[in-house]
Amino acid sequence: MSAYEYARGLFLRVTFAVSVSALSIYSGCVNAVDASPGAYIPIPAGSNLAMLYLGGSKAGEFQPVHGKAISKDTELKTKTGLIRLFHMFEVAEHRVQLQFGLPFGSQDLTLNGKKIGHESGLSDPYMAVSVWPIDDPAHQRYLAVTAYMLFPTGSYDNNNSLNMGNNRYAHAIQVGYAQTWGSWRLELNQDVTWYGDNDRYGPANRTLKQDPSYNFQPWLSYTFANKVTTSFGVARTWGGESSVEGTPTGRRTDYLRARAGVGYWLKKDIQLYSEFGRDIEVRGGYKFDYTGFVRVAYLF
Repeated sequence: MSAYEYARGLFLRVTFAVSVSALSIYSGCVNAVDASPGAYIPIPAGSNLAMLYLGGSKAGEFQPVHGKAISKDTELKTKTGLIRLFHMFEVAEHRVQLQFGLPFGSQDLTLNGKKIGHESGLSDPYMAVSVWPIDDPAHQRYLAVTAYMLFPTGSYDNNNSLNMGNNRYAHAIQVGYAQTWGSWRLELNQDVTWYGDNDRYGPANRTLKQDPSYNFQPWLSYTFANKVTTSFGVARTWGGESSVEGTPTGRRTDYLRARAGVGYWLKKDIQLYSEFGRDIEVRGGYKFDYTGFVRVAYLF
């Protein structure tokens, strides 16, 4: 089997990348709950929040778990978007947040000089619920737990080399802690994602399985007097090895990514935020030269 044929088969389940404080899609499959700065600073009870994300990414190298990287005439480009809606309320004097997310976008892949394909449309939507066991505005510290559920309703055709949907359920649990001291804020987020089986993988309708993946995301932020907030962090993800009918695919969710973000409140109810990331190390996936997005948030 040629390197092209090998990597093409591994990429059959690649979906588009969107870096958000939500269920994220990166480097081939849903693999982490990606948290941006401020994800667990709760909004007031009874309020709502709407967000629109637009972004993209580019990778020029595929790094299998074993063997040399495939980089010659290789390029993966994505254009991404996400609509998110939140509602906060109280239960027994604890704030609880419901959210819904609908990802969409497009992707293009060329591998070893061969055009693999182009795909666009809706990806798999998700729902989530967050609770705050520690909700302490006086000391500016918060601890939250979020449960996510991804639904396999996105665009999927097992005869396509690329798909926006995953044709499987996935769910995740994330724990996030935020502590502010004056102008500084430290955030620590850890999550685990479990994956259902895709029983229509490829033209032969084989079964794709994936092990759980894990993600640790620290952020350090500083807010200036003009209300501009700058943030720096990393995402360390591991696990998520996949197999088809018991045969390893060579894909996994193993990467280290550097990240930076800038946010600004235009008004008390409108925020602009932009984030940029770059992969430092990757095993079993595509190494992204950049990932990024801009976000508009409206509180009402």
